[in-house]
Amino acid sequence: PSKMKYTVAVTEKQRNDAAESLSLKELRLTQNLSPTWQRTIAALTIQLHWRQYTRRKALERAARRQRALHDWSPSILANKQRTRVASVYGRPLVIQQYQPAERR
Repeated sequence: PSKMKYTVAVTEKQRNDAAESLSLKELRLTQNLSPTWQRTIAALTIQLHWRQYTRRKALERAARRQRALHDWSPSILANKQRTRVASVYGRPLVIQQYQPAERR
């Protein structure tokens, strides 16, 4: 079966009515709430936005760190790998305690 997309045409009047009804709902909600509830909701809203802000900043820092890692050119990375291999495998290994047993 073919999937069809249905679109709904929304007129400017319908948009304005929806915005008005939303603001009326919010107005009714705030009028019916006690001051302590209003303060609690305000505090929770501030806390939510603060957490979103700090999360966004942490993600930006992590992306910056990741970008700094990828900014090195391939020649620099190859040189680092060459020096690492040379430092590990380039020096002679001196074994002091092991003595092979003689074969009989």
